[in-house]
Amino acid sequence: MDERINIISESILLEKEFDQILKTISGRQNEAAHPLQISGLADGARAVFYAAVIRSVREKYKLPALMLIPDEKDGLKLFNALSELGLKPLMYPLRDFVFHNITSSREYEHERLRALAAFVNAAGGMGAYDCVIAAPDAAMQFTMPIAVLRENTIDIDIDVPLQLDELISRLESSGFVRSELVDGVGQYAVRGGIVDIFPPYCEYPVRIELFDDEIDRMGYFDVMTQRNIENLTHITVTPAREIVTTTESRAAIKKAALQQLKKASEERVSAELSGEVEAIDGGTELNFIDKYISLVYEEKITLADYAAYAAEACGLRYPLVFVQEERACSDRMKAYDFHITSEIETLLEKNEISPRFADYSRHIDYYETFIDKSGALLCDTFATNQPGRKLSGLYAFRTKQTVSYADNMDLLIEDLTDYAESKFRTVVLCENETAAKNTANALCERGLQAIAASSERSYGILSLPESVTLVLSGFNLSGFELTATRFALLSMYQNPNSYSRTILSHGRRSKHSRSSQEKILSYNDLTIGDFVVHANHGIGMYMGIEQLTVVGVTKDYIKIQYAGSDLLYLPTDQLDMVSKYIGAHT
Repeated sequence: MDERINIISESILLEKEFDQILKTISGRQNEAAHPLQISGLADGARAVFYAAVIRSVREKYKLPALMLIPDEKDGLKLFNALSELGLKPLMYPLRDFVFHNITSSREYEHERLRALAAFVNAAGGMGAYDCVIAAPDAAMQFTMPIAVLRENTIDIDIDVPLQLDELISRLESSGFVRSELVDGVGQYAVRGGIVDIFPPYCEYPVRIELFDDEIDRMGYFDVMTQRNIENLTHITVTPAREIVTTTESRAAIKKAALQQLKKASEERVSAELSGEVEAIDGGTELNFIDKYISLVYEEKITLADYAAYAAEACGLRYPLVFVQEERACSDRMKAYDFHITSEIETLLEKNEISPRFADYSRHIDYYETFIDKSGALLCDTFATNQPGRKLSGLYAFRTKQTVSYADNMDLLIEDLTDYAESKFRTVVLCENETAAKNTANALCERGLQAIAASSERSYGILSLPESVTLVLSGFNLSGFELTATRFALLSMYQNPNSYSRTILSHGRRSKHSRSSQEKILSYNDLTIGDFVVHANHGIGMYMGIEQLTVVGVTKDYIKIQYAGSDLLYLPTDQLDMVSKYIGAHT
């Protein structure tokens, strides 16, 4: 990890709530766990909080975290933020079940398998990843059982003889596809005594050079140059397919398809089932294999079970689970329940599969139980009611999200002056080293104390003096303010979010007016009667949070009152559209 990022990573450590949360996580291993509710964290601060908790747990127990997010957009944003903070996250995408005999991309499978392997190998030498990010419906889908993953994992040691024919047979049975040259995950190639393999969890393919049955050399190589990157003495090759079949399971699928063929009344269904039988008899790839996952794997297991397994392997009673915006995650799970149930009903109605095997995912009740029993950290922007749920703690942080200062040096200087007067430690992020040096010089010329960070020295949160600004380059993170700790992170990157775009569109207003509307929403301090600014609708009065049911989905909404009786209800997951209206220098 780049040590220059330490000052940002450590900023959350000074919050008293952080220390209490870590103590709760460590102290619950000998008793029943209950969820922790954590509120008040702005986007950037929340990512720093996640990274600090994950790093603390990883250093002590090696355990990766499971992070549940409401949608893929949030997941990608979180993935990027954690990567910038020096962690190695993984995405676990939703499996779009293919119930018909059509060719589809398997790329998502490789991502899922990489995440499964990360949990299985958490306590061993392969535990290189820090967390797995998934939507709740993806985490509740059935997948390869842990025992099957282990059985289809190949361990290759440079000092142990390797039979080429046996290796090829095992690669084929675990889903690898033979090709002339390896250029993608899940492929292997054989040229004389040279074997190239691209396992799902590896960033680069592996080349094994054999002399008879002895391994002469083994290492990662670059696909483009074919040059060796790093020598290896051991490599673990995990399966390339999430659903791997055996002779027995293929025979069972054929039997099930033939039984349904006798019941089928539609010509399309009969043709499809006949095609499945032909594919099995012909030994070709089973593009419809998703439909029979519950036949191939009698054991019903999910990503959540993998997380629990990893915790036990690392000597812990409970996995480390984060839930970002719990209500939104629960709504997504309910929506997926409805979707998959409808899909199953259609399959059963057309006699495309037996009811015995039409099972593809856990449901909302299982998901809720998992959240409760794992003692998940519920990270919500606002503290919400949790009816019927016992909590082990309520922790409220005081943070603010800061705007993007791209091309707005006057605003940056104005806010840094305020921060200096309040004895804040501040960090400014720039896109490159040249911009960082120019920014630091400009701040010094305007009477501020600023330092351009260099590779020779890194600053911790306490080694940076109060009222001094450190200017960093190379880290693209959302800005935030920790009010209690008196720390602020400000960004000069040219990628403002929707709120920043709103701010910049008002850039020609007077300095006083601009400042009064550019202070971002304070999540923990917002009270009924405060004036807020909506990106599209302007200034209104915050009237609290109300729970509304729209089209059968219950969500929390921010209630904003405008002139007369006009009201706006804004979902709480759209907070980037709202800022708090604060007078200048308030």
